[in-house]
Amino acid sequence: MTPDSPPLVSIIIPLYNAEETIDSCLQSCLGQTYKNLEIIVIDDGSSDNSRAIVQGFDHAYPQIRTFRQNRGGVTEARNYGMRKATGQYLFFMDADDDLPAQSLEVLVERAVETRADITAGTTLHLTEKRELIARMNYIPFSTLSGEEWLTTIRKTWQGHLWGLLFRKSLFENPLLCPLSLKIGEDLLQVTQLAMRSHLVAMTPQTVYHYIKRETSAINSRQFPSDIRQGDEILFVETMLHLQKKASTRRMRTECRLLSLFAVLNLPSSGYRSKLLHHFRTLYLSYLLTDRHLIKTLWNISPRLHIGMILDCIK
Repeated sequence: MTPDSPPLVSIIIPLYNAEETIDSCLQSCLGQTYKNLEIIVIDDGSSDNSRAIVQGFDHAYPQIRTFRQNRGGVTEARNYGMRKATGQYLFFMDADDDLPAQSLEVLVERAVETRADITAGTTLHLTEKRELIARMNYIPFSTLSGEEWLTTIRKTWQGHLWGLLFRKSLFENPLLCPLSLKIGEDLLQVTQLAMRSHLVAMTPQTVYHYIKRETSAINSRQFPSDIRQGDEILFVETMLHLQKKASTRRMRTECRLLSLFAVLNLPSSGYRSKLLHHFRTLYLSYLLTDRHLIKTLWNISPRLHIGMILDCIK
């Protein structure tokens, strides 16, 4: 990165009823040591004081732009933000999280140095009192191909959009993600971005603070079982559609495995049995070669795990 031409980064923040956290979120963006950025806030029809707070920031800071939509959901809010973004790189964050001061500087330097399409760092999971819950990263990796990263996503289940720096050109063709999907939407989109990426770079430095709050969207979303089942079926069907477009056999396999995890969460039904039949050959091929997969399946459902083994050897 040359000093006279730092790339513009667009931070995209979906906002819904986050009046208690959006101030600290935006302050952490404004406090970045990397200054060539724009902050785009998409208010998704908030009914609390969130809109008034972000409008105050909008008037005070030229790098902040705010827009409003009528309850389209987080995926549509991000899509709206991307349409408004003018940066070479995109960075997504949630309105109840915040950033260390050097986050974007670290990520951009790493992205430019490696010419990566996606750049990731360490995320700290914190309580509201800033107590450490967990540290999440991709170490010991330095760089990975897109398909290698997809395998890492499947093994670590770190399928999220927030906290990652993306080259904007990855989004030139729309991502396949039904707007009605409320469960697994991030994983579905990250899978496609991995499939489009030539190189993913990592840094051990902390770049994101994920704050676990009782009032956050992910903790407060309680869906009836029929809605959860419908979303899981939609996720599986969309992921299976994606695997047909995968450019390599490994990517197709990873998409099928991610689908299998979702299938295992479905309640017993004829549809679930039909999907499991589809996975038998794949499951058998991984039975002796992927200990992590087998351990994960055992943790999800020992009974099903044994049943599938018996079914495979019939």
